Amino acid sequence: NCRRPRPTPSAMGSGPGDGRVHVYARIRPPSSKEGPVPPAVRVDDETAGVVVLEDKHAREPRRFRVDGAFGPASSQDEVYDAVGQPILDAAMEGYNGCVLAYGQTGSGKTHTLLNPGDTVASSGLVPRLAAGLFFAIERDLRYTYAVRVSFLQIYNEQVDDLLKPSSTNLKLRPTAAGAEADGASQQTVKSPHALMQLFNAGRKNLIYAETKMNKSSSRSHAVFQLVIERRTRVLSEAEAAATAAA
Repeated sequence: NCRRPRPTPSAMGSGPGDGRVHVYARIRPPSSKEGPVPPAVRVDDETAGVVVLEDKHAREPRRFRVDGAFGPASSQDEVYDAVGQPILDAAMEGYNGCVLAYGQTGSGKTHTLLNPGDTVASSGLVPRLAAGLFFAIERDLRYTYAVRVSFLQIYNEQVDDLLKPSSTNLKLRPTAAGAEADGASQQTVKSPHALMQLFNAGRKNLIYAETKMNKSSSRSHAVFQLVIERRTRVLSEAEAAATAAA
């Protein structure tokens, strides 16, 4: 939720940064274990939605309208351009943003969000957002930035700090913006590499278990939070001239 006044459509565009919740669906291809099976869901290009083809409770295919749908052949680039980049752009302007992945075990959440990728093209949203954030910071000569990271796990109604495993059962404290986990650690990062190092360290503390759909499935909810602060930079004469020329 955006706690600041909602940006106008002309300022923020009509994507995820326009101040409302946007819903996107992604259909993964069959796995090697599943083999060539008939699709149960397909993208409806006419309505930008999805169609559930197999539903024992419905006589006809069920249609769901969403803000955007990605088929089995969709790329990580397409997902980032539609979902990640607008939220990063809004965050750099001071608005709160959130990416929430929802789906059953084995539906492709980890690949879409977290995949580090052997190549840039296969990287998920989090590595791309980390790189995009610091690229934007490096280019902005008007401000200085500070980026802090926290990483929490919600499991069995308990909040634990994944960056400080000894800090468990944190209490939620009401704030003007909503709520905060009291005592949650925050660590400052100055590069995408440092950010991903903390992220990967926190992931190792997640609670996993094997399921029929996934050999290594997270049994908890993880909340990875970035706090971006910026202040007006005091420019030298040369820097001020370069900024004005840009």
